[in-house]
Order: sequence, then structure tokens, then C-alpha cells
Amino acid sequence: MNKLNEDSIEQFTLKLLQNIGYKYQYARDIAPDSPQAERQNYSDVILKNRLTQAINTINPHIPPEARKQAQRTITNITASDLINHNAIFHTYLVKRLLREYDYPPDMQALATELVLEQAEVFT
Repeated sequence: MNKLNEDSIEQFTLKLLQNIGYKYQYARDIAPDSPQAERQNYSDVILKNRLTQAINTINPHIPPEARKQAQRTITNITASDLINHNAIFHTYLVKRLLREYDYPPDMQALATELVLEQAEVFT
């Protein structure tokens, strides 16, 4: 019987993401002191160049300044703790999806709240 632990979940998730086209890179390969560094220090959680590329790829129809503003918004979240930070970030994502799929504006706040409540159940 396989043991369910952090490593087994991580390995399963990595395989799942690779199967749908994501590329995996070992952390040391992009570390601040590596030749292919993608962050200035280990406290940089977001790989800014990758985020910029993703935003530009997903949203080519949006003006460049709007894409820059979106990146600033999600990289400058101010919260008292990680749980609040994640709630704010997920609120941005949910609201964007609701707008993208023409969800009725008068129901977006309730739908966002419902999604966040459901996410809390699974944490």
C-alpha cells in the first residue's frame, strides 16, 4: 500500500501537470546562484519573468499597460498572513473568471464568496 505523504502528493501533482503540458524545473536549477537563475533570492516566491510571459500569452488582446497593472496587482498583495493573502489572490482569480464568462454582475460578489467558502472547506 502506498503511503500518502507530502512527497507522494507532490510527485503525483508534478506528473499530472507535466501530462497537461507544464514543464518542471528542479529548484536548484533556477536558484539565485545558478547560471539560469530566475530569482534574485530565495524569498522571491513569484518568478516574475515567467509570470509576465504567462500574462502576455494568456491575454494578448489586452493592452500592455493593463497587463502590467494585472501583474502589479497580484504581486503586491498586502495581507496580515498567508491565509488572507491567498484569499485575496483567489478573489482576483474568481472575479476575473466570472467576468470572462459573462456571469451576471449583480451575482458576482455572492459567487466569489461561495467559491472562497468552498475552498476553505478543503483546507
